[in-house]
Formats: sequence, C-alpha cells, structure tokens
Amino acid sequence: MIPKLTKKTHNFLILFGVNIAIILIVYILFPSTEAYLVKENSLIENLSAIFFGIASLTGFIFFFKSKNRSYGLLILSALGMLGFMDEISFGKVFISYESPSINNKTIDSIHDFLTIAYNFFKTNNLLPLLVFIFLLFTFTILYLLKKKISKKFNTEIKKPMGNPIIRMVFIIIFIIAISQLIDLGAVKSSNFNLAILEESLEMNAGLALVFLTFIVRDEIKYRNTIN
Repeated sequence: MIPKLTKKTHNFLILFGVNIAIILIVYILFPSTEAYLVKENSLIENLSAIFFGIASLTGFIFFFKSKNRSYGLLILSALGMLGFMDEISFGKVFISYESPSINNKTIDSIHDFLTIAYNFFKTNNLLPLLVFIFLLFTFTILYLLKKKISKKFNTEIKKPMGNPIIRMVFIIIFIIAISQLIDLGAVKSSNFNLAILEESLEMNAGLALVFLTFIVRDEIKYRNTIN
C-alpha cells in the first residue's frame, strides 16, 4: 500500500460526507429548494453530468500521456462518457427525439434497464436471485481487477482493499448500488424524499470516478519510477 496514493481516497470521502451533509441540510431547512435539487436538469443532475464528463476527459488525456498507454484509463474514460450520456438522457436534453421502449418502459437512461430487470425479477419472486447476481458481478469485477493490477504492476496484492484502485472501485460500486436501490423503490421513506439522496449519490459516483482516474494515473507513474 502506498500512503501518498491513499490520500486521494481520504479526500474523496471527506468531500463525499461534506457535500451529502450540505445538500440534506439545505433541503431540510429549505424544502422549497427541492425543485432546484432533484428535478430534471436540476443542479445536482447537472453536476453529475459535469463530473462524469470530467472523468471521461481526464481518463482520455491520461491514457495518451501515460508512458505505456494503460487501457485501464481508456476504460475509465469510456465509463465516464457512459455516465455523462446517462445524465443527459443520451442527448435528449439537447435534441428532442422519440426514445425506444421495452415492456412499456421508456428507455432514456442506463438504469432504465435495471428497472426492467428489477420489475421482472420482482414479478416472478426472484429478487434473491437478482441480489446474488449483483454480488457475483461485484466480486467478479474486484477479483479480475486484482489479477489485472497484480499482472500489470508485477506485484502481489494480499489485501485487495488496501490497494487504492480496488478500494475506490468498491466505493463507486457501493455508492451506485445504494442510489439504485432508492431509485427502484427498494428503500422507501414516508417522511423524506429519498430522491434527494439518490441524486446526490449519483453525483458522488461521478466525483469518485474523477478521483479514480487520478489514482490510476498516479499508480502508473509510481510503478514506472520503480521499475
């Protein structure tokens, strides 16, 4: 584990806690701000698009500036672009067009596919299977990431969560999972509009992706100096 790289994770967690607290406090004290926080093209949604866009741009720039052209950075750039397109409804914010639909569900964002899957599994009483698939997917991603990093940097990773890249990927998956549970209605509250928290978490997923591109860039630079 490299202490100077973990600082970025710590900085993100501080920013994460602070901005979530500020957003919730503002909403609780000034409920009229809801329209500016969570409605379509709201402040939080626009910030989400900006963060994902920055992640895509930085990943792309770092890829071409990296000595060995690490494709991990290119993948992060693609994920950032995917998140950006999701936040702007694949361009529907700027250009009006008819979105396709599946089972009477309009598809204008990536998580609409998750909604369709969730409704299918729920209707057929298969939600435990969906949870199992998600957990299997998560641990598979982390395992493959561990193998890839070990091979790329020629190092053995005994504690995956001690690796700054794996740790940040886990944080991003966790944030997205919680936000989607809220979006799907699996987590409900009769006294509080959880959409505020959902949008805030999605925004922080974009912010975390920005931090991840810098963490990967720094890890590559560090390994290049010692090899």
